[in-house]
Amino acid sequence: MKIIGDTSRDIYDIEYKIEIPSDKVTSFISRPLVDLNLFIGFLKSKKPECIDDLTQDLIKRLKSLTLDSESTFDFEYESQHLSKYPELEEITKQVTLGMLNYTKYENDLQGESLKILSEDYIKSYVPTNNRTITALVEVIGRDAALTLYKEYVDYRTDIMKKPTTSKYESLEQFYKLMISEGGSGPQGGVGAILEGGMVVFRVDRCMWHELQKEYGDMEIAYVTACHYDFYAATLWNENFELTRTKTCMQGGYCDFCWHDKRYDKEMKHPPDEFWKNLE
Repeated sequence: MKIIGDTSRDIYDIEYKIEIPSDKVTSFISRPLVDLNLFIGFLKSKKPECIDDLTQDLIKRLKSLTLDSESTFDFEYESQHLSKYPELEEITKQVTLGMLNYTKYENDLQGESLKILSEDYIKSYVPTNNRTITALVEVIGRDAALTLYKEYVDYRTDIMKKPTTSKYESLEQFYKLMISEGGSGPQGGVGAILEGGMVVFRVDRCMWHELQKEYGDMEIAYVTACHYDFYAATLWNENFELTRTKTCMQGGYCDFCWHDKRYDKEMKHPPDEFWKNLE
């Protein structure tokens, strides 16, 4: 597999900030509530008998996280399912604001955009999702819980409205904006464009991985943070498809390879030797 042009290296930066437009801030902060409401609704159709036990176990687990009971925020989300469990709803709000370090950004909410440290951005929603899966494991068993949560992620992404236009017209545009001009960010690694309609990125260090190591269960961490990546590619452009055989969560590095199905019909994933020599 031949590399076109030079490779690009992104530097892992713990101080990197993610910029959120002002009109997206409320939906971003409300995301854990949106997700939990949707998940409870999903369980009602799949395993209604486990919901009461799940919510009680989840409340206990969320109480172990950083809480913010002082700040107020006007969350916006559909609450038809979550509102039936007011204690869980309230503690999820406190956890969301606490893990986000909301008080650090509260005075900046009126600007044109909000710049949030990557660590705070990830912690605002990942710990809640992680505790949700862990509670589900406790209630219905590990294998059943992981299978069901993956099914939920697929369900959640299927009901998301796909954009009417492509975010990136080509993999070359995606590579330029997301990798070659990235410079630094919450992931560090090496990327390149390959002939035949492919873009690759080997992630050597990942903040989603770093922040979930403390939870100890990397299989749950993978379901929380990595399972969605395959669907994300199709949101950027319906002709894009991701192949990946390794992740930092599973040990080692992530071997992302995006294919443009208009030009890459076989979609062969680069072999291990290619990734080891990518510099």
